[in-house]
Amino acid sequence: MLPETNNATLNFVETGKGKITLVFLHYFGGSYKTWAKVIKELSNDYRCIAIDLPGFGDSQITSATLSVKENAKIVANLIRAFHLKKFVLIGHSMGGKIAAALASLRLFGLEKLILIAPSPPTPEPMDEYMKKELLIAYNKPGELRMIINKITYKPLADEEINSLIKDNMRASHTAWNGWIEEGSQEDISMQMKKISVPVLVISGEYDKNLSSNFLHDKFVKYFPLADFKEVKGTGHLIPVEDSLAVAKLIQDAI
Repeated sequence: MLPETNNATLNFVETGKGKITLVFLHYFGGSYKTWAKVIKELSNDYRCIAIDLPGFGDSQITSATLSVKENAKIVANLIRAFHLKKFVLIGHSMGGKIAAALASLRLFGLEKLILIAPSPPTPEPMDEYMKKELLIAYNKPGELRMIINKITYKPLADEEINSLIKDNMRASHTAWNGWIEEGSQEDISMQMKKISVPVLVISGEYDKNLSSNFLHDKFVKYFPLADFKEVKGTGHLIPVEDSLAVAKLIQDAI
């Protein structure tokens, strides 16, 4: 745990070693635990830092709300404190949008941006039914289980689903509602032109909301030289559904 200034105290886990550091940002409702299996595959070759975003996992939030841009600034403060010489920023879903905003700040040492099923820089597609479903699900295990089953394609063991539910249950109400009502709808597209590092976008073959075609159309306009990869047989929770494939794509990209 390392104290921060911008309305949050961030929790993180650090493991592994190597000349390049991998910085991981999790999906909406998740925490550093989302990356456990991915990091297990990579920590022999890379230093790995997985961060709990403000209001999720064991990270605090004291502001009434935090925008994507504010989240990025908070994480940037933590990254600067590590004095990283070479690092790769990896964001999943909500963490992908925050990672893109963070990359636009052009932090020293950033070498690559890897976005996994990322929320787009423009408002995320979310109809009123989906929005209501997510808002109602807060702190309700049964509702959360239904959402997890809906957004995954590869069957998960009960132990994995229960772990995801417990993670979701740790989110603060402020952070939960804040992402659904504001963060996911925030437009940070004007910041994308400030990103100067190579970009990799990874999608899940059966992601119903953020499909491979959707992500290609949304990101290629900002990053015409980006690489686009699809993980077969997965839905939205790609790092959990196929950690081996994600680890390999990360390693191949570096």
